[in-house]
Amino acid sequence: NQENVNITTSGRCLETSKDSNHFSNDKSSVTQKRGIQTSKDGRVTNIPPGMVTDQFGMVGLLTFIRAAESEPKLVSLALGSDLTTLGLNLNTTENLYPNFSRP
Repeated sequence: NQENVNITTSGRCLETSKDSNHFSNDKSSVTQKRGIQTSKDGRVTNIPPGMVTDQFGMVGLLTFIRAAESEPKLVSLALGSDLTTLGLNLNTTENLYPNFSRP
């Protein structure tokens, strides 16, 4: 069971624990190796036990959010988009995946 979680974005570190919640602008806190770590090549390490690790779980969401921050042009579908406004019939019995664009 992991009690501390660090989330880093743009040099800021949000550290949560049982005892405290605070933001730190100290760049040295970013070098700590606690919490989920993602590398530039897309590898995800230091995953807490019990975390869903497939691309549709929390790690996939974290990777998506970080990609959206650094490369907004690569993200073609924003979180929270209503797929019916894109012309998808969600009530169909046919597969929807042929309607999605590919890289």
